[in-house]
Amino acid sequence: QTRRVQVEVVMESQDPECKVFADWVLTQVVGAPGIMDIIHLSMTPFGFGKASNGDGTSPDVELGPDKKGEMHYNVTFKGGKPPEFICEHGPSECEGNVLLACTQDLYPASAQWFRVNMCIQSRTCADGEAPTADAFAHTGSHLREACRGTPSEVAPRCIAEVGMGMNGTLIGECVGGPMGTDLLIKHILRRETMQPPVRYVPWILVDGRVLNYPNRTNEYLLGRAICEVYRAKVAKFYAENKTQIPMPLGCFFFPQEAPIVRLDKSYETAIVWLWAIGGVSFFMGVSILVLWKLKSSQYQGIVGDD
Repeated sequence: QTRRVQVEVVMESQDPECKVFADWVLTQVVGAPGIMDIIHLSMTPFGFGKASNGDGTSPDVELGPDKKGEMHYNVTFKGGKPPEFICEHGPSECEGNVLLACTQDLYPASAQWFRVNMCIQSRTCADGEAPTADAFAHTGSHLREACRGTPSEVAPRCIAEVGMGMNGTLIGECVGGPMGTDLLIKHILRRETMQPPVRYVPWILVDGRVLNYPNRTNEYLLGRAICEVYRAKVAKFYAENKTQIPMPLGCFFFPQEAPIVRLDKSYETAIVWLWAIGGVSFFMGVSILVLWKLKSSQYQGIVGDD
């Protein structure tokens, strides 16, 4: 277990970027031969939403020891009403987030919850997608099929098809009950206390180090990063035994370079401004040149008349 590479992904259930990453990268990497045997995978399914008291005010959050003396955050909701969760892409995203959280918590074996969660993620219509339009124009991000609906609409079939014995009723009780609420609070606190702070989703950590910041396209190099960290972790053990490191077969097929360079939003904004300034400067230069040519023509006409 100590030699396993810790992989943590912060995601939102209906975020288009997360859906692309889940289908085009995460599913392919984790499913590659031998990779599941060298990683410990966890998902934090809550991005830029928030929790509030039933009246819209913020709950009290305090850092303190638990019964074992370990420090952790305590959240106290006030007003006697159930907590309210507000998600970036609407209420159905909150429901999707708690679905992903419940399957992971109730069935902690990665080989089981991962298949279901990726099925839910890829079949869900992300923000801006619709089943009918996607079926005709293929506007969605899935590799092979159109999106099918909201997380709660696609989850039952995913659980039945790839859940390997998961109890859909038990998951439903978690989603609609206090357990689901507690899990969302747990994931919100995890996301809020990450260092460095989460700047966008998906936010990917490989053995505690952020993979895709500031260059977001490094997310496509997840497989390479896992294999490099694993090799470094086991190198000493195999060196002592004078044997070659048996790398998983999947490690020999992952891309070694990102397909495109995609920077953090702050860098993108700076580049847009540079393009805008360059465009304005070019327009002004052309305008000055046209005016100069026009004045020159007029001057030559006057001289010719004389």
